[in-house]
Amino acid sequence: MIDFIKFFQGSETIHRLGWTLLHTLWLGAAVAVLFIAAILILRRRSANSRYLVGCIAMMLMIALPVAAFFMVSAPAEPLLE
Repeated sequence: MIDFIKFFQGSETIHRLGWTLLHTLWLGAAVAVLFIAAILILRRRSANSRYLVGCIAMMLMIALPVAAFFMVSAPAEPLLE
């Protein structure tokens, strides 16, 4: 079990996943703020337009963490030697 843990501690993928989770917090907050602003602007529009904005916000919540994972750079030096 200890070897299993040590294997993943130095893994570049685990490093990138950690940073992706951190970036997902602020990305999700930014999408939420933009969604609220759009809903307030569209409050007198049709329900279909508000629904479309909601669908776009949900798609962004799925796509942005995936994009963040691929944009996070690998560590400059090895994590474990």
